[in-house]
Amino acid sequence: MGSPPTNLEFLRNKGSDSRQVVDYKNWQITLSRRFRALKLWLVLRSHGVANLRSL
Repeated sequence: MGSPPTNLEFLRNKGSDSRQVVDYKNWQITLSRRFRALKLWLVLRSHGVANLRSL
């Protein structure tokens, strides 16, 4: 099962169809291993390993 389509009629315009402008609705963060590890890195960076161990 995929995501819903983003090329619906009310989202279309002349600039996007002619590729004269950047269509940011198609840009997204990839769910790579590095991005998923970022959540852990942010927790470790903000709270520290010692504070997490004491929980």
